[in-house]
Amino acid sequence: MAHRARPAPRPPSPQPRSRIQAHPRRDRPLPRKLPPRPCRPGRRRPPPPPRPPAPQPRPRWRFHLGLARPAPLRLLRLSPPHRFTMNRPFLELSRIGKTYGTPKGPAVIVEDFNLKVGRGEFVSIIGHSGCGKSTVLSMVAGLNAVGAGGIILDHREVTGAGPDRGVVFQSPCLLPWLTALGNVLLGVNRVYPHGTRRQRRAIAEHFLGLVGLGDALRKRPGELSGGMRQRVGLARAFALQPKLLLLDEPFGMLDSLTRQELQEVLLDLCERDQKTALMITHDVDEALFLSDRIVGMTDGPTATVGEILEVPFPRPRRRAELLENPDYYRLRERLISFLTERSHLRPERSASPPPPPRNSGPLTLLRDRVERWRNLAPGSGSPRRRPPQAAALSR
Repeated sequence: MAHRARPAPRPPSPQPRSRIQAHPRRDRPLPRKLPPRPCRPGRRRPPPPPRPPAPQPRPRWRFHLGLARPAPLRLLRLSPPHRFTMNRPFLELSRIGKTYGTPKGPAVIVEDFNLKVGRGEFVSIIGHSGCGKSTVLSMVAGLNAVGAGGIILDHREVTGAGPDRGVVFQSPCLLPWLTALGNVLLGVNRVYPHGTRRQRRAIAEHFLGLVGLGDALRKRPGELSGGMRQRVGLARAFALQPKLLLLDEPFGMLDSLTRQELQEVLLDLCERDQKTALMITHDVDEALFLSDRIVGMTDGPTATVGEILEVPFPRPRRRAELLENPDYYRLRERLISFLTERSHLRPERSASPPPPPRNSGPLTLLRDRVERWRNLAPGSGSPRRRPPQAAALSR
């Protein structure tokens, strides 16, 4: 059997001197670059296709007047002579009512309540305890369903609670395990979710400084006095930058000196931001000092608007100047007179329509004849003959 001859071994290839020489594509010829295609004389090349528009950069957040807002936005301020206009009301309460069910039947608390509030106006509702003032405020806040009528805020119907309304209650309603700064940040984080942590903290510190709590940021509610806790509630409400500020007797639990101090703080904040505010109060002097209009509410049940009083004092107001104004005491006497003498009176309404006519069937006519026959006096005569149908009905 013949054996095949083994092929001669190949000579060893020279070792590459570098990594470039060892690359498998080193010996391939380089691709030849084609020259540009010549165009005919007098003919231009077609223009290149248009590039897609570049995406617009996101507006940077800028700290403007203590608010984290996009750079193009600015806070609009109304001129002092025309602070509000009633041509197009900012807040409108149209014939609202509220009825609660009781074991004795339905109880009507508020009925046919109408009110229009202009943008930048401060309106107070005053009345006796239990007349339904807080019920009206809770319906505007969206915390209580509207039983009848409707509420329009900035051309939108109010159907529930929202961040466009800030509420300050009689008690501050602070979380005891959070500091003053943490309680304000609790609402700021929900309203400004796109702001950075530093910007949200700056907003909370800014409004706490406006109410005089710049040195109490790290204190918890248990370490604060009643007036300081109420200041935290005011700072939290203003930090949300709401369209409408609702105040439910915010200074009712404070002493007179603290109350007057916080009234001036509230007045300065509202004038600074031109806030639209609706306040519930029992204090006549407080209503005259803060309000542009005062709504006197009648006593319940079926409470409604009894009288609306215009407050003509210009802004900014100072308490010492108001006490020297004789119109202040005239308006004060008028409010006290309403609360003591006229709050129980219902406003005049249009005459009710006449009742519908009774059914004029044969049985109704027969009963009318029987009633006329019974009402005849003994000496005035009697019908000649008593009809048998009347005798049957009279048995």
